Amino acid sequence: VPMICCLNSQWLEKLINTITCQDVKSSISRQGAGLPLCVQSILCSESKLQHKPLLQFAMEKLLTHSALTDTTLVADTQDLVAVRCMHILRILYRDSTVGNRCVMYYGERGLSLAVSSMRSSLWSVRNTGMMLFGALAIRMLGQRRLSEGTTELSTITLRQLFTRFPLTKSLFLSQLKSP
Repeated sequence: VPMICCLNSQWLEKLINTITCQDVKSSISRQGAGLPLCVQSILCSESKLQHKPLLQFAMEKLLTHSALTDTTLVADTQDLVAVRCMHILRILYRDSTVGNRCVMYYGERGLSLAVSSMRSSLWSVRNTGMMLFGALAIRMLGQRRLSEGTTELSTITLRQLFTRFPLTKSLFLSQLKSP
């Protein structure tokens, strides 16, 4: 029985190693080919723990590898490690079980990654960055939902956004000032 409790961490480590291996060849249009859902399932299984070491491990690895986009000698049709990692991040930020925790601790890094990826020369990186930005925008700002008979919105103001995520203001200002 003690070995069973270690399976999730072993599986997650193997998955992350597979995802971040440059030699893995997969179709650029398959968005990780099911690997994001495997990672999501493993991380959701530790939801009852207060301290989430697997989530922390996965987010650190995925954010680090997402930022390492080497565009030299890369065809626009080649599946990149950074793109695979951003697909997984997008799914984790959108998830109802781990999404809030991901945004709370890694939202600003994810937003910075999404915004910076929009300047990439590769379409696949820009496209995945836009999808990641969309997932983060919904999670960070809320969605515009009107309940029947009420006009209350479940969104936040710009001041609330900058209070919750202080680095966001400087990120947006720097992006608006750059050519």
